Amino acid sequence: MADWDDFDDINSFSVTLSKKKGKPWKAILLALFLFLVGSISMISGLVIWLGDYAHEHHGMSLFGVGLLMFMPGMYHTIIIYKAWRGIEGYSFSSLPEV
Repeated sequence: MADWDDFDDINSFSVTLSKKKGKPWKAILLALFLFLVGSISMISGLVIWLGDYAHEHHGMSLFGVGLLMFMPGMYHTIIIYKAWRGIEGYSFSSLPEV
């Protein structure tokens, strides 16, 4: 059984408080980049895929890559927008650190 003499003075315990961080600008810019480039790639891919072009398989590939960029970009852009608006349950701390 532990004896109280084994412990140092109660004041020796320190608590490190985290500073209030600002907005995670790198994560915000990355989310917006993924959203915009993914949207442009998806639209371009659809135009090539459904248009009267000889290389429609390139359009399918471009659409697929655009979709892979669009989905995480849109998800994080929604979080950023709702955190910026101050909607309860959303904060910038929800974003991954970049």
